[in-house]
Amino acid sequence: KKSGDIFPGWLSINSICDENNDISHYVAFFFDITKQKESEAQIFKQANFDLLTGIENRFAFLEKLSHAVYSAKLNKIKSALLYMDLDLFKEINDIYGHAFGDELLIQTSTRLKSYIKGTDVVARISGDGFAILLNNIDSDGVVPYIITRILVGFSKPFTINNTLLDCSLSMGVVTFSNDADDAGELMKKGETAMYHAKDNGRNSYSFFTQKMHNDAHHRLNLKNELSIAIKERNLSVVYQPIICVSTERICKFEALVRWKHKGEWISPAEFIPIAEEYFLIVALGEFVLSE
Repeated sequence: KKSGDIFPGWLSINSICDENNDISHYVAFFFDITKQKESEAQIFKQANFDLLTGIENRFAFLEKLSHAVYSAKLNKIKSALLYMDLDLFKEINDIYGHAFGDELLIQTSTRLKSYIKGTDVVARISGDGFAILLNNIDSDGVVPYIITRILVGFSKPFTINNTLLDCSLSMGVVTFSNDADDAGELMKKGETAMYHAKDNGRNSYSFFTQKMHNDAHHRLNLKNELSIAIKERNLSVVYQPIICVSTERICKFEALVRWKHKGEWISPAEFIPIAEEYFLIVALGEFVLSE
């Protein structure tokens, strides 16, 4: 501009020929496309970045993770995925309100960014879920070091509206190299490992193992089979006598549900927790009561 300010422009140049059909002049038309570029930048930001925290969103993270998988296979390097979410975030939201919870998410993203280097990526992938991509790990001690930094950092309280709040996180860890799955499979493995950390008491981490995957697959299959068994009334009830000590007589019975599945008895210690986790426990209780 005349003021010396730089602006983006769309330039079109046409040539003018003389009577001998030789080019004699050029005419340039240019248009200020500042608003168009601003709109494009805004659309890109909305598509790739979380509007609350300002860090990358799930879509952009999956794209970066896919690139890291390709790079690991091509260059035979090692990288890692940290899949995590905040412990008891729903309860914090219910007690303090959503504005308080939003500020906690913002401060969480700021803390996570401070633990990684510039070539790594941190993203918000769900309501209270975050993920970190550690690119090109050059030694075996890098991942445990970053994990320790994060867990130690989250042992310090957050200050929100003059309120001190302790909020830990649980983390699933997946390392990958030239034999890596695709980005979607890595995310599933990270989530499986993260839930394993939660089941072990929260505020911790777990490295993904194939056993975790097999156990998760088995639990999901068992949940589907249990749902069918309840609907089709393929369970049974046995009665355990309870003895009155003073009279030495049977005074009542305890009703116990049993499940024989494909010729084998499934322990209640295995299927009752699954019924509770997947909200089948009410239907199971109604079946026992009706029996």
